Amino acid sequence: MVKSTADAAILEATGFYGVSFTSEGKDSILSNFVIRNSGTDTGILVSAGSPTISNITLVDNGLGIEAENGAQPSISNCIFWNNGSDLWDCN
Repeated sequence: MVKSTADAAILEATGFYGVSFTSEGKDSILSNFVIRNSGTDTGILVSAGSPTISNITLVDNGLGIEAENGAQPSISNCIFWNNGSDLWDCN
């Protein structure tokens, strides 16, 4: 589990992925962050996994959350604001 303290920490990765998962299962948890300003890239990339993503604010990213290679992330209680697209191939 990667979780920010009471005040959500801000992750910025201009031109890159803010966070990426590769083949992690549902017990891999990302919670309580603001991910912003990835520019033309993706706030959270999930590749071939099913992590749990909750209480995340995604703002000013090219894509909010992108799933590829059969990924099935569990997404709940997230805020999407001013992204090029919020969810890409997420079921």
